[in-house]
Parts: sequence; C-alpha cells; structure tokens
Amino acid sequence: MSSDVRLPKLEEVRALAASLGMSLSDSEVRSYHSIMEGAFPIYTWMDTQEEPRPSVKYPRSFGYRPSREENPFNAWFWRTEIKGAPTGALVDKRVGIKDTICVAGIPMINGGRVLEDFVPDIDATVVTRILDAGATILGKTTVNDGVGDAIETNSPLATVRNPRKPTHAPGGSSNGS
Repeated sequence: MSSDVRLPKLEEVRALAASLGMSLSDSEVRSYHSIMEGAFPIYTWMDTQEEPRPSVKYPRSFGYRPSREENPFNAWFWRTEIKGAPTGALVDKRVGIKDTICVAGIPMINGGRVLEDFVPDIDATVVTRILDAGATILGKTTVNDGVGDAIETNSPLATVRNPRKPTHAPGGSSNGS
C-alpha cells in the first residue's frame, strides 16, 4: 500500500462514524472495514500509474491580456490565436474558450486570484476536439470570481458588460462568452 494511504483500524472506522453522528454496530463496523479493505489495492495500483500527458498538437503563441481599448466590455480574459486542423466541421469558425478550461501555454485564473500565474501544460479534451474539428481559438473568455454566481459583479479583473446595454452585466458564469 501507498505510504500516504493506509487502511483504518476497526476502532478508527467506529470513531469516524461517530464523528459524523452515526452509531454503528460491531457487524456494521466490520462490514465497512471489509469494503474499504477491498478498495485499497485499487488505490495502491493507481499510485503506481504514470499520469497521462497528452501531447499538445497545435502550435500557439503565449498571447496577451487585451487592453481596455481592444476589450471595452471585458469579455476577453486572454487573447491568442490557435489554428486547428485544416479540415473538419468547424473550419472557418472562431471560438473563445471559457476560462475554466485548460488551454496549454495560455494563462488561466478561473475567475479568481487563486490560480493567478497558473499556465496549464495540457489542453483539455474539449480544446483538442475543437481544434481537431478545424476551429480557430481566439482566446479565453472572462468568468466571474467564483464562477457559479448568477450575476457577474465580482471579477478580479473588471465587470463584464453587455455589449447591447453596457450599463448591465450579461450575468451567469459564462458572462464573457
């Protein structure tokens, strides 16, 4: 077994249950322990596996954070250009990728300061599929801090504005899109 993960003792199973407000009989404690015991070889095996590192198939430049003049509604978090395959269902389509999705070599903050300075080294599967289908990615679209808010008023960068009514935010976590 991995040195980081160990099978708990029966007393520890009982104590964990109690900490969750559960009272287990001796039979139930043994049953849960048995279930855990069966799972630990899987954890051990997983610890020995090499993490898959899919190759980045399409060249790209690092890009840049767009200026206020270029990005008047704050819809773009980051601009770049990644050309996809020369053929496919999305040839001649230009897309923005929500800044919750990894694009290798392109900064990502996921709408907050927690990931500031993070640059993924792999493309998310959806990014690879979009590029394989021939689309061109133009950058990462802004998401609000916390990503799940119904309204967008708390981006660490700036509030995204609705281009049809700039006094309003578009709302939702995909507001830059």
